Amino acid sequence: MKKIIYVIKKKIRKIFVSVIAILLLLPFLILTLFFMIAINADDLTVSNNVIVKYYLIYKKWIYNNWKFFPLTGYDGPYIFTKNGYIEEINVIKGEKNKFLLHRKIIYDSISNQFFCQVDNEDKDNFYFSLQKETIIDSSYYNMPSKMIVISDIEGNWNGFYSFLLSNKIIDKQYNWTYDDGHLVLLGDFMDRGKNVIQVLWLIYKLEQEAPKYGGKVHYILGNHEIDNFDCLLDFVDFKYCAIAQRYANNKNNRKAYHELMKNNVLFDWLITKNIITIIGNYLFVHGGISPDLLAADLSIDSINDIGRNDYNKQKDELIFGLLGPLWYRGMVRTSKTNYYQKISKEQVDKILQRYNVTQIVVGHTPVSEISYDDNVKILRIDVNHGKGKFSGKTSGVLIENNMIFKINDLGEKFHIEMVEA
Repeated sequence: MKKIIYVIKKKIRKIFVSVIAILLLLPFLILTLFFMIAINADDLTVSNNVIVKYYLIYKKWIYNNWKFFPLTGYDGPYIFTKNGYIEEINVIKGEKNKFLLHRKIIYDSISNQFFCQVDNEDKDNFYFSLQKETIIDSSYYNMPSKMIVISDIEGNWNGFYSFLLSNKIIDKQYNWTYDDGHLVLLGDFMDRGKNVIQVLWLIYKLEQEAPKYGGKVHYILGNHEIDNFDCLLDFVDFKYCAIAQRYANNKNNRKAYHELMKNNVLFDWLITKNIITIIGNYLFVHGGISPDLLAADLSIDSINDIGRNDYNKQKDELIFGLLGPLWYRGMVRTSKTNYYQKISKEQVDKILQRYNVTQIVVGHTPVSEISYDDNVKILRIDVNHGKGKFSGKTSGVLIENNMIFKINDLGEKFHIEMVEA
């Protein structure tokens, strides 16, 4: 009888503790749910809404006071250049199927092959080598025989992989197969998703392989890349905070993330990339060109140089602000806060004339489908990509033989229509 009473008391205590835990967590769950419903995340960092301001304060408090976020899946490698050696960090599965941070010291990094494990059901993986030297891209390129463009992947490995494979950019072993074609990546390949590092290493690998066949990979920076450089973590998946916390041994996420970026090979490679690239008669920019930026009469080279030299200072509001090429949405719509109006046809013509191009291709601002503006001079390509492989929803653009097509991760090809954004 005493044993039965003891068991009952034990169960009651467990139930009591669980109820107390739920009651303590409930306010945070309700607040989080409220913010998710009330806020348009796309405009989070540019809105003056009072709710947004309180959300950012709330999220910052959670970030900086939570003890440690859990490691939830495979990640890496994170490769750091040290004095005379390389430090490699990976998240691997240890005993009892728990994920843990694994450190490794390497002295011969050039001949070493690095292993990259994707955090997905298929457990995709590949090997890559470090580049011997970092090459700064030109701002101008001649028109290639064929060119594929995609934007705003945001750590979505499954969609990105199936898009590349179905359009014969890579084979099943993740090798470049697009011959002398060019692949244009129009920014925002970071944040939100859980395979950001894996997506970036695949791009890094393909960038090395493409020139051997006369091809080229163009990585153009978006606002989310710049946010990461500045350790703004509003859209970073919690798994990256968990990794940073353990690497830096610091529960303050922003300080920990800053340590994760220091001497980081992948981030050092990213900050060399262009903000704007012109290929043939096409100008590629993540956000857009505003009339204010046009009025400054900066060359494309100057804009890219400012991006490379001042990315972490945020001094030049014209480049890094809401009217800059990373954030500006006026080529698709009026600002939701009425900070600016949608650009006029006359202003678009002036931009085309200034930079001697016939079309501008932009990402950044979501549209229902890849489409032209009503002037057929701005091509908008930021769409809602599929989260699974071969969904038919991950889409980009093919430019070949003076024709432009919409393509997807099933290898299908369609004509592009004029659609309201």
